[in-house]
Amino acid sequence: ESLNYSHGSLSAFRPIRVTNFDTNQPLDYITALDITRNKKVFYQILIKFLNQQLEEGMKNISDALDSANFKKYKEHVHTIKGSSGYTGAGRIHFDCYFIQESWAKKEYEEMRSRYNRLVEDVIEFYHFVLDYLASNESDRHYYSEFPVTPFDPNRLTIANGYTIYSLKVHNEHKMPLLPTCEGIQFLCLIAGQTAEERVQQRSSEEVRPDHLEDLDLYSKPIQGNQGSSKLKKGDAEAEDKPEVKETEEKP
Repeated sequence: ESLNYSHGSLSAFRPIRVTNFDTNQPLDYITALDITRNKKVFYQILIKFLNQQLEEGMKNISDALDSANFKKYKEHVHTIKGSSGYTGAGRIHFDCYFIQESWAKKEYEEMRSRYNRLVEDVIEFYHFVLDYLASNESDRHYYSEFPVTPFDPNRLTIANGYTIYSLKVHNEHKMPLLPTCEGIQFLCLIAGQTAEERVQQRSSEEVRPDHLEDLDLYSKPIQGNQGSSKLKKGDAEAEDKPEVKETEEKP
């Protein structure tokens, strides 16, 4: 299997494709809408991602980690990266990028160490988007027909040996650089790890790739059921694309 890597000493290999999302918030609505070009389609994809794809994908990832099957881990991460590329989940998108990059460099323990942040950013994304949908009066008519499943962090399947640990921003454990939502901070801790140790680890992790201009940026708009244009044979592998019907956007 050809390795995928984007820059540096492995530049001869096929690049890992990414979308240049703004990661200042969990959801980059502007870039995602620029890709889908249709608000109703965007919300249909976003809600399917919330209701089904994320939960299923994270279960598949946890199963792969439990069996130390890093190839399967990479494949399931690739699927989530593809879907997140259409929903504006920029932090999740780049978490998946770094896991794929570690696979390319055969750094399997690094793949495992990036799992904590992926779990944290997935939980953060759920909470952020549910709040966004609940408060977005101006766009509600675009997604009112799509039911949203309430999220419970305890329902999220995580790999053996990991736990979800929550903190309130203003308690005695107040720390910056944690994913936050409504004053709640979520950490994914491996067995024996303290919250303080996880915060220190997290503060040293990259949030987005350096030199994005050198990567194979992927930001073409969806084209109906076919998704974006397929790559030519020999180019970087195409991302998994959601199957959606193109609908005419109402003014």
